[in-house]
Amino acid sequence: MTFEEAYEAYRQGDYATALNSFLALAEQGDPQAQYQLSAMYFAGHGVAQDVEQAEMWCRKAASQGDPSAQIHLGWMCLKGTGVTQDETEGVKWIAAAAKQGLASAQFSLGFLHHQGWGVSRDPLKAYQYAKLAAESGDHNGAQLLLQLKTSLTATQLEKAEQGLGDLRSAPSG
Repeated sequence: MTFEEAYEAYRQGDYATALNSFLALAEQGDPQAQYQLSAMYFAGHGVAQDVEQAEMWCRKAASQGDPSAQIHLGWMCLKGTGVTQDETEGVKWIAAAAKQGLASAQFSLGFLHHQGWGVSRDPLKAYQYAKLAAESGDHNGAQLLLQLKTSLTATQLEKAEQGLGDLRSAPSG
């Protein structure tokens, strides 16, 4: 069964078929299937909830570059959900997803810099990541961008805008 067929089974609530198919694909190294299997274990959809299994499959997918797995693993690490809390590792995974252009990860980095969570508080970086997310259509990024625009001076806004070119080519935490 293909990933798309397995995902359709999942969407329709046929968790047994989805689980067996995702497991077979995940064991063959498919990062999308690994992430979806992780999500099933994390939420307890069709399986007993098991955050250790969720973390294991999520980490495999994230290590292969799956941006959805990277942001999910990043938030697990930041919050200590199913793993030992490690803000540095959490930011690393979210930054990896943001580097691939995942708008929700770009918003997350903006939020983290705005709050000073796992990174130094930096309103200019917060603005830059929020702007990248907003440009990709992320509603949360647009909301944060509006908030930041009202709190930054004209000089700060100009400096943040000037730094966007570098950030677009190589975002990091």
